[in-house]
Amino acid sequence: MGLSQPFMAASGDIEPHALTVLIPKSDYANLLLKSRLEIGGLLILLMFFGVVCCLFYTRRYFTPILEDIDHVTAAGGEAGNPFFEELLPLSDKLRVHERTITDLETERQDLRGQMEQAEADAKRLAQRRKSEIDPEEYQLFLSAYQKLGPEARTVIDAMVDGISVQVLAEQLGKKMSTVYSYRRDIYEKVGIQGENKLQQLRVRVSLMRREQTEYGGSSAPSNGENAGQAVNR
Repeated sequence: MGLSQPFMAASGDIEPHALTVLIPKSDYANLLLKSRLEIGGLLILLMFFGVVCCLFYTRRYFTPILEDIDHVTAAGGEAGNPFFEELLPLSDKLRVHERTITDLETERQDLRGQMEQAEADAKRLAQRRKSEIDPEEYQLFLSAYQKLGPEARTVIDAMVDGISVQVLAEQLGKKMSTVYSYRRDIYEKVGIQGENKLQQLRVRVSLMRREQTEYGGSSAPSNGENAGQAVNR
């Protein structure tokens, strides 16, 4: 057996020379057999390594999974429904949350009923208060209220909402005597006289707020006809 390779012996050669290496055919066959044996041995080693890895991961991971599946399936009874003991605490928590949600829904419905009842009571109270106010006096109150400045309206809201003079003075940055003076001026400007001035103011402001709500946030009626209709409705 031989291997030939053309080459140039010198730069002036016209034609290339041929270099041939010859070895016995038996030696070539032995080399070829040796190469094939080495490749076969490498493939066998790789296959052995793969089988060992498969067995290792099977015993390490897949076998416990299969055993757990058999366990939960057997615990499920004849129907074969899976039964996970580890999920029992979670199932108990879910049932507790479900009962809590049911209780909250019941409370929400109760609160809704209470709110509807409170709204109905407020409407009846507003209707009763309307009958206590003279339409002309109420119209004068609305006219005077619209002429008040923002600070005076703030004082009225605080009086109606039950905020003390001391707290209101701190909010406005005024002295308590100044706030008392504001209150006297307000009673005079809106035409409230006699006893229980604060109660009269609260009734009028409450009715005014109610009408503003009914009118979609707009100001209360300012003319005598609409005010009388609002009071006598």
